[in-house]
Amino acid sequence: MERVFMLRGRAVARLLEIRNGLPGSSAAASGATLAAVEQLLFDLRAGRIDSFVLPIETPVQVFVTDD
Repeated sequence: MERVFMLRGRAVARLLEIRNGLPGSSAAASGATLAAVEQLLFDLRAGRIDSFVLPIETPVQVFVTDD
């Protein structure tokens, strides 16, 4: 698994890109992924998490740094 460091703002932007690229709720798996991305967005914006795994085809562990 790849590991990267990102500023909080860039991590939020990346999660928004992933969310916008997901199909609606056409399948249960994509619905679960959408819910996971939404929860990561809420937690990341609130400052509750400092690391997470991007829910993409090839998982990437992200370590969040503040500006």
